[in-house]
Amino acid sequence: MSIAETYEIYYVVLATMDQIFQFWLSASFAVILTSYFASEMLTRWIFWLVSASYVLFSVLLGTRYFLAGAKLVELRDRLMAAGEHFDPTLVSSIALYTLLLYIIGVIGTLSYLRYSYRRHLT
Repeated sequence: MSIAETYEIYYVVLATMDQIFQFWLSASFAVILTSYFASEMLTRWIFWLVSASYVLFSVLLGTRYFLAGAKLVELRDRLMAAGEHFDPTLVSSIALYTLLLYIIGVIGTLSYLRYSYRRHLT
């Protein structure tokens, strides 16, 4: 595979990772907005169903994101072996910030869902 083809695949994988993250972020906001506007309809059963579905969804997309990231690292290593240069600090910091945002987002979304459910009870 040529360097140009490797770069092309690299950017396709990077775009895929961005799409996965954007889809997860959109779904998180959808859960937050739904729990805000429909809090009076949140029964215990629905609360647990939405919470479990959101966690499974987040795990699924997190796994897909991780697999795409592993492919990105493989492609980056191929490019570096061919003499291309990547800043490892920048790449590591982007991965760390994305992971932190993902974890905080999942906890925040579940917390707000719980808050909406408990607000309805009072």
